[in-house]
Amino acid sequence: MKNISKALFVDHRDSFSGNLAAALSISGLDFDIIQDHNLPSNPSALVELASQYSALVLSPGPGTPSEYPKSAQLFSLGFASKPVLGVCLGLQIVLHACGFTVERIAANPIHGRTCCLQKLKPSRFLQNNNGTEFCFNGSWVFYNSLGCTASDETLANGNWFALAREDSIIAAVEHRHNKHVLVQFHPESFASVNGQSFIQAFAKSFCHITTRSTENKSLL
Repeated sequence: MKNISKALFVDHRDSFSGNLAAALSISGLDFDIIQDHNLPSNPSALVELASQYSALVLSPGPGTPSEYPKSAQLFSLGFASKPVLGVCLGLQIVLHACGFTVERIAANPIHGRTCCLQKLKPSRFLQNNNGTEFCFNGSWVFYNSLGCTASDETLANGNWFALAREDSIIAAVEHRHNKHVLVQFHPESFASVNGQSFIQAFAKSFCHITTRSTENKSLL
């Protein structure tokens, strides 16, 4: 089956962006890459850019979500009803844009902390290649000093629900109606033992990818 989706990958100039792009390529997802500072500032131009793509990937990155207003606007104006994957900073940008608080959870960045997650609810969308439900089993790696600790009730009021937490920190969250999945951990890291399976599940379940693409990715 031919791929029916092309995603826009917003690179927030993080050292992990290349690894995430490589993992997405392995999954078969077809995408173009644009660095966040090259996003247009005009809202109508953001809408026009979004109209050319069927899904959005927001990469990890340094700093706080408030430092990336164009990425937040791109999500809100162009991808609110399309599939979205946000990783680390990507999660924070989307939740911040949706009105949730992203706050400092550690005095210094947490580099390479691995842990198992508290699984809360099954995903409504994520499935493995064999059609079974994807579960957040095994260890996952975090690189962050910021996070969102919104309660389940607060998330529900905004039509989100937590799939998994690490203590009180949201580790994975999904929109109740739209195909948005956001993760605070780094699935592209070798230390996240089921990371590639998660990325494959996103490509399959959210973007209907069933074959591997070998096209070169373009940098906008």
